[in-house]
Amino acid sequence: MAKPRDKVNKALLQDPDGQRLTYSAMRSRFDRARGESGVNFQFRDLRAKAATDTEDLAHAQSLLGHKNRSTTEIYTRERKGELVRPLERKVPSKKQIV
Repeated sequence: MAKPRDKVNKALLQDPDGQRLTYSAMRSRFDRARGESGVNFQFRDLRAKAATDTEDLAHAQSLLGHKNRSTTEIYTRERKGELVRPLERKVPSKKQIV
C-alpha cells in the first residue's frame, strides 16, 4: 500500500509492478514458501482449523454451514498444542496511507 504506483489496480493481491497476481503466480509462490518452511500445509486445512478452534460444536456447525452435527464432527480435530491469540496489530486508516 505504501509503494507509489503509476496505475491504480483494484486487485487485492498484486505483483511488484502493481498488476493483478495470477493464480499460477500465487500458486508457485505458495509452493516455494511451503517448501522452504518444511511444513506440509494445504489451504483446505483451514476449514478444519476453523472448526477445531471454536470451543462450541454448535458454533462450528453454524460457521461451516453444516446441516448435520455429524458432518461438523468430521471436520473437528484433536487439538495439537495450546490455543494462542493472534498478534494484535493496527491497520492503518485510509488517511494514514495517502
